Amino acid sequence: VEGAASRWKVSFSDLAGLAGKVGLAFSAWQIPKYAIQSAAQLERLQAQFEVMLGSAGKAERMIADIQKLAAATPLESMGITESVKTLVQFGVAGENAIDTVRQLGDVAGGDQERLSRMALAYGQVVAAGKLQGQDLLQFINAGFNPLKVMVENATKFGLKAGTSMGDLRKMMEKGQISAEMMGQAFVIATSKGGMFYQNMEKQSKTLGGLWSTMVDNIQLSLVAAVQPL
Repeated sequence: VEGAASRWKVSFSDLAGLAGKVGLAFSAWQIPKYAIQSAAQLERLQAQFEVMLGSAGKAERMIADIQKLAAATPLESMGITESVKTLVQFGVAGENAIDTVRQLGDVAGGDQERLSRMALAYGQVVAAGKLQGQDLLQFINAGFNPLKVMVENATKFGLKAGTSMGDLRKMMEKGQISAEMMGQAFVIATSKGGMFYQNMEKQSKTLGGLWSTMVDNIQLSLVAAVQPL
């Protein structure tokens, strides 16, 4: 935290002072109240995932994976949870949802609002089985064009070398850009050598990323403290 803060001309004591002022806004009874509310929220999420995924075991693993991703990235647990729910509701397999959110998060640069928009567009493509114009526009507005990845890696998609953006748009109009091709574009863009490789890991080392991770870990600690009750 100190290392990142120094780049922004703030010291750790400044951050501690800010945290202290924030803490003063909470009375002694509000902290346990917040912890209990967070624990209750976690229980509701587990119940929702149990219904969506079909078993308590899968729900527990999903929540554990969400918390692990939140602890390592600028994203917060609730934001990841909403994106996972969106994907699963549109038909993305539960066992693939976390990896997909990680890819979307890398492309979104750890920005929760952009992640939410991408998750919605991604889910719509999966539900339709193909990439359509409105979905492409949503991706582009969120900062990513999957067709660009396809042009740059044409042979990996079973396309002829030299396939142009215009060619792909014509294919899209005919319903020939499948959901699988779109998913592969995200995999390539976030794998080693891709433009967004380990992007969230880089963002997590910024001041904002460190703060987000700290807040999320505090919440998880408070939940753990009240769960035995």
